Amino acid sequence: MVQKKFYSGIALAAVWLAASVPSAYALDCQNDIAGLIKTRLAIIATLNRSMKATHGKLNPITACPSLRRLSVVESKMATYFKTNGAWCHIPDAAVAGIAKAHANDTAMAGKACAIAVKIKKMQAAQAAGMARQQQQLLQQQATQLPRGPL
Repeated sequence: MVQKKFYSGIALAAVWLAASVPSAYALDCQNDIAGLIKTRLAIIATLNRSMKATHGKLNPITACPSLRRLSVVESKMATYFKTNGAWCHIPDAAVAGIAKAHANDTAMAGKACAIAVKIKKMQAAQAAGMARQQQQLLQQQATQLPRGPL
């Protein structure tokens, strides 16, 4: 799910940016984009490690916060790319690529978080049911009077 190439368009934009932007504002653009890419790749690495630990599948409960952070970072990147695309000479393909990645990852985060909420509710209901059963069992055992002659 998460092992797709998240950063191909962004890496292309960063390489193209380094080669094409005049040095006066290139450093600002490069630093801004590099910081966003670094944050994004760190989150993706966390998700990939999580997938590796669970044999190729994401645990919705543990993945939800990371997917939400990824969505926020991609939103910032998409906004930055749209706002500074002309100034930083960011190709339209990179802008479209991050917008598409953001849409896909936001949808995935929504699904994972919805599943995580359902799992937590089921676990809470199961725990409450078990507690009720234990309480009923204890009450039954406590209220039984001895039988036979005293």
